[in-house]
Amino acid sequence: MRTLLCCAALIASLAAASPAAALLLTVNSAADPGDGVCNPAQCTLREALSTPLPPDDFSITIVFAIPGAGPHVIALGSVLPTIDRDIRIDGFTQPGSTPPDLNTGFGYAPQIELDGAAIPDGGEVHGLRLAPQNFANPTVTGLAFGNFSRPAGDGAAIRIDGAAVNIGGARVEANFIGMSASGAQARPNDIGIRVTAAEDSTIVGNVIAGNRVGILGNGRGDQFGMRIAGNRIGTTPDGNGALPNTEDGIRIVSGCAAPATEFSISGNLIAGNTRDGVHLVGESAACNLLTGDFPQIVANRIGRAANGAALGNGRHGLLVGLLATRTLTVGSPLDSDFPEDENTIASSGGAGIAVLDGAGGVLIRQNTFVDNTGLPIDLGNDGATTNDPGDADTGANRKLNTPALSAARSVGGETTLRYRVAADAAHASYPLRVDFYRVSDGSAVYVDTDFYDVPNAQKSISLPIQPQFDIVAMASDADGNSSEFSRAARRVLFADGFD
Repeated sequence: MRTLLCCAALIASLAAASPAAALLLTVNSAADPGDGVCNPAQCTLREALSTPLPPDDFSITIVFAIPGAGPHVIALGSVLPTIDRDIRIDGFTQPGSTPPDLNTGFGYAPQIELDGAAIPDGGEVHGLRLAPQNFANPTVTGLAFGNFSRPAGDGAAIRIDGAAVNIGGARVEANFIGMSASGAQARPNDIGIRVTAAEDSTIVGNVIAGNRVGILGNGRGDQFGMRIAGNRIGTTPDGNGALPNTEDGIRIVSGCAAPATEFSISGNLIAGNTRDGVHLVGESAACNLLTGDFPQIVANRIGRAANGAALGNGRHGLLVGLLATRTLTVGSPLDSDFPEDENTIASSGGAGIAVLDGAGGVLIRQNTFVDNTGLPIDLGNDGATTNDPGDADTGANRKLNTPALSAARSVGGETTLRYRVAADAAHASYPLRVDFYRVSDGSAVYVDTDFYDVPNAQKSISLPIQPQFDIVAMASDADGNSSEFSRAARRVLFADGFD
């Protein structure tokens, strides 16, 4: 399964394009609510959203032309009408706005800011609620959202949900969520984007920072299939400074009534958050299922700024408490090698990846780990796990035993070593894949994979690793359970390759 990541140029072109619209409404006033009628003399955002809609086969585009220098702040006095039709809100049409850069997908500057500070706490507090029905696909782009909070802690800048059947997919693209339109000041929301239901919804190219939780997903079974791609989560708009979400960057919670199903988290920069970069858990220990064929976390930079500097998340880069009925892929899939799918997980205050007891099917392959305070991979979130005879123990990812590496010998740029995985067939699903990593200066970088199909057999492998590097390995079984890293191979260095 090859992951198709949206390139920056595609993000930008999609952000700038507007679909053909049967109705074009121009917002020319930052007032709220207005006099109730959208007309050329005055049209507020609330009035535009309240305009009677054409028949179902029509779409609407809302553009902006508010007079005067921006940014323009729309201070909402109450929640806006729910969007359940094909409506595109395009803030980049406001004069003075800067659309996304064609090369990076970022560098944009919205001039329209929605502020929720004046919304009374009498129920839900959100900036926009996207609830597509009858296969509608609403889109929001080019806005800034701030101050959507309430004492209960469940205010959201954007909420995505929908009817139980015939729902569509919302698109949230190239917005500032949790900061001012200038990007210079935090405007905290309780939740940046909350997704409860909406099949095929996409969150792409946004800066989501300064909130309590950046993105919260708690869905209703098969309606929960969101794609989170190419966002900057927990950073300033340039991706180089921290503007923390004060809890987690992304949090997905599987429910007891219906489990979370497949999602894709790809190509994001997730850094600077106070707790976990990505936090995947169940509503309770008994309700932690993750269903679906291809849930995946691929090609993300977690704990690294856009310029490559360290910008770690305060706790774990990724915490997983979900039991995948198929496999949750973190990095490259089991039966293929796709280097472009690797995640970089760096500078975490805890483990790079922590897998909780009760979780399983968490396939972790071909990622790069750099300078994490805890283990690169921690099964059980309790420190290094000791191998046991035959691998009969249970727990996170079956507590799969790590490969035991024998002495490594180097000749030129090649290193040969022997290894063995002490895991009986009754306790691990064969064949295994054993991934080897080069280790230096706190970083572990994937090098090669070996196919291991005979339980407890000793094998040898030659690797393109020079003698100045240490070597570690990890195993993954056929059910998608990955081990921690092994201890480094002991080196025996002889110029001629002999003892």
